[in-house]
Amino acid sequence: MNNLSIKSMLKYSWIIILAGLVTFTSCNKDDDDDDDDTTPEIVLDGIYVKGDAVAYGDFNADAMMKSTINEVGQQARAELMELYIPVKKDGGFNIVVVKGSARTTYGPGDDFAKIDAPTNDEPHSADFSRGAIKETSLKVLLILQICHGMVLWIY
Repeated sequence: MNNLSIKSMLKYSWIIILAGLVTFTSCNKDDDDDDDDTTPEIVLDGIYVKGDAVAYGDFNADAMMKSTINEVGQQARAELMELYIPVKKDGGFNIVVVKGSARTTYGPGDDFAKIDAPTNDEPHSADFSRGAIKETSLKVLLILQICHGMVLWIY
């Protein structure tokens, strides 16, 4: 009985040794030949407001515009966006549209300027700027300043 037990142990020990060799020799650690240690920045698709006049100098989910409803008819409109964000009196910001890896930066257009004679439906008691936006890295300096906040209408 002792001989049978020793022979079966030797037989199984060779199987265990071979399995261990296969396991430990086949899984070598990969060499890291990459010199680029930076991780890619992941930014969700959307419309962002960023710059030194807002709290977000870089992309942040809290600085992404969200779909809203039309106040008049209370109807949802996917193309109508809003964002409530504090804006500093000094500095500027850009609107950046992210679609996949493409990033398009918008700023003030050629006709974007401070309005000295506002119409009836525009603010009369605060500085107010109006104009088109275009693809540019120039920063929007002021749209409507009310208590260090802003109102931004994009048509």
